[in-house]
Amino acid sequence: RDSVVLVADIGGGTSDFTVVRLGPTRARHAHDRSADILATDGVHVGGTDFDQRLSLEQVMPLLGFRHIGPQQREVPSAVFFDLATWHLIHWRYVPRALREAQALRVNYTDPALHRRLMTVLDQRLGHQLAGDVERAKIATSDSGGAAVIDLGYVERGLRSGFDASAMAQYLDALLTRVVQCARDCVTQAGLAPQALDAIYLTGGSSALRPFQQALQAAFPGTPLVEGDLFGGVAAGLVYGAAPQ
Repeated sequence: RDSVVLVADIGGGTSDFTVVRLGPTRARHAHDRSADILATDGVHVGGTDFDQRLSLEQVMPLLGFRHIGPQQREVPSAVFFDLATWHLIHWRYVPRALREAQALRVNYTDPALHRRLMTVLDQRLGHQLAGDVERAKIATSDSGGAAVIDLGYVERGLRSGFDASAMAQYLDALLTRVVQCARDCVTQAGLAPQALDAIYLTGGSSALRPFQQALQAAFPGTPLVEGDLFGGVAAGLVYGAAPQ
């Protein structure tokens, strides 16, 4: 049936929204569907931002993030933000960055924390850390329980983790921005939230349970429909490239 749908594409780096008219009546105008696109909007927040926040809260403190040094100041934080950000990790392995990290030793009261940091950098474990955080995020989202991050490859017996409640708390500010963007998109379309027939989810990060819960709270009673979370963009490119 003909419907008005909010398409929510939550990817790794951005969250993008489109309000569109769909259905058999609209499909008869296949040569030009531009009038069916009622609004588009987006925000530069995605899955990698969620991973970064979780890493900064639960893993980076084990390496010295927010650690108070002998001068009663926090250890400089740039290295921890880089290690928690997928596309910046490799820059921390270059010789100059390694020397800078080694020089941070004087900023630590607890030398064990600095040793862990240097182990991660010297052995190039940054992407492994980031991957473990992402897997814990997915496991917690899927189960609604807790996930353990085993960091024994950094130091024997070292562990971290979080449960669903903590994850929702850590991600609250980011999810608020994403959901507000969805609200803005519907407003730009000239619609009230209750006028939507469905919200269509695509992009891997749209499966995150706290995001879906926040979306349902913002659009109560509107059904969520999961599409091809990981292949939707590729399929769209194929359709777009097909000869008319």
